[in-house]
Amino acid sequence: MELNKKFKIIHIITQFALGGATENTLITVSKLRRKKFSPLVVSGKEPYKEGDLLDYVKSIDVPFFINKNLKRSINPIRDLFCLFSLSKFIRIQKGTIVHTHSSKAGIIGRWAGYLAGCRLLIHTVHGWSFHQYMVWWKRYLFVFLERFTARFTSKLICVTNQDVKKGLQNRIGTKEQYMVIRSGFDIQKFDRHFCNIELVKRRFNLPLNKKIVGSVGRLSYQKDPKTFVRSAYIVTQERDDVIFVYVGDGKLRDEIERMIENLGLKKSVYLLGFQKDIEKIFPIFDIFILTSLWEGLPKVIPQAMASEVPVVATSVDGVREIIQHDINGLLSPPGDFKSLAKNVLVLLNDNVIRKRFVQNSLKKVKEFDEKLMVKTISELYEKEINRYYKGYIN
Repeated sequence: MELNKKFKIIHIITQFALGGATENTLITVSKLRRKKFSPLVVSGKEPYKEGDLLDYVKSIDVPFFINKNLKRSINPIRDLFCLFSLSKFIRIQKGTIVHTHSSKAGIIGRWAGYLAGCRLLIHTVHGWSFHQYMVWWKRYLFVFLERFTARFTSKLICVTNQDVKKGLQNRIGTKEQYMVIRSGFDIQKFDRHFCNIELVKRRFNLPLNKKIVGSVGRLSYQKDPKTFVRSAYIVTQERDDVIFVYVGDGKLRDEIERMIENLGLKKSVYLLGFQKDIEKIFPIFDIFILTSLWEGLPKVIPQAMASEVPVVATSVDGVREIIQHDINGLLSPPGDFKSLAKNVLVLLNDNVIRKRFVQNSLKKVKEFDEKLMVKTISELYEKEINRYYKGYIN
C-alpha cells in the first residue's frame, strides 16, 4: 500500500430512512477529513412512508450508490444477490475499511466485505436487531447471525453502554472489540433562540395560547404512538390549555388517526407528518415525550435537551443513559400511559422543576456534539489502518 494515499471508507446502510442511524452515517461521511479518507455510501432503496433523507444525501459531496437488492425484509434469494453484488462492488472500489450500519446491512455488508478480501470491518450498533418483543425463533436467529459475524469484525461501535452490555450478555464478540461513540448532531442548530416560535405554530395552524407536549419519531410499533395518544387523553381531561403534537409518519398513521377520532381528541392531538426541519419544531414544545418500547440511543432526546425542552420518557435501554430520573427528566415504564401522563402533569404544573431539568440537560447534551463523534471515528479508522498495515498513517 502506498504511503500518503487516501483510504477508501465504504459505508453500507440498509436504507436512507429518517432516523439516528442514517443521520449518524451521513454526518460522519460528510465531515471526514478528505486529505486522508475517501468515503462513499451504499444503501438500499425502498419507499419510506415515515420519510427519508435521500435529498440530503444528494446535497453532500459524497458519492452514493443504490443496491436494489438491499432491503429490510428477509428473502434468501434476493439476499444472496445482494451479498455477491456488494462483494463485487467492494472489490472493484478497493475499500480499505467497510463500515456497516443497521441490522440487515450490518450482516450482509460485513460478509460481503470479508468475501471481497477486506479485513477491516467495522459495525455500528444503533440498537441491536433483537429485542424482547420478537418471536423467540427470530430473536435466536438474529443473535446467532450477530455472533457469527462478530468473529471477523474488527470493531463493534455502540452508541450506548447498555448495548455493549447486551451484546456481551448474548456472547456477541469480545470486550476488546467494543467501544462506545455517542451518536452526534449539530447542537448549535437546535438553539431555541434561533426559532420564531409563533411563526412555526402558525405554519402548522396550532393554537398560539396553549402549551405543547410534543414527540418526534416514526408512527411504528417500536415508538408506541398508541401510548402517546392514551397519555394525551388523560392529560387533556385534566387541563384544557394543553395540546399534543406528533412529528413523524409511518405505517400506523391511519390507525392512530382513527384512535384520535374515537377518543374525541381531534382538537387536542395533531399529527404533523414527516418534517425535515425538526430543529425549528423542537422549540415550540413545552415538554418532550418519548413513548418507545425499546431504543438504542434515541437522538431526539438530546435534541430536545439542546432545545431546552424538559423530557418525559419510557425507561428503556439507552434512554436511561441520557435521562436520570428526577435529575434531568422523568421516566416511566414502557407502555404505562398513566405514569407518563402523571409525569407530564408534574412538569406542566411546576416551572421550578422544568427549569432545573433544562439546566441539568444542557450539561449532559455536550456528549452528543457531532465534532466529537467524527473525531473519535476518524481516530478509530487511523488506529485500525495502522494496526493492519503497520504505520501507513502518520
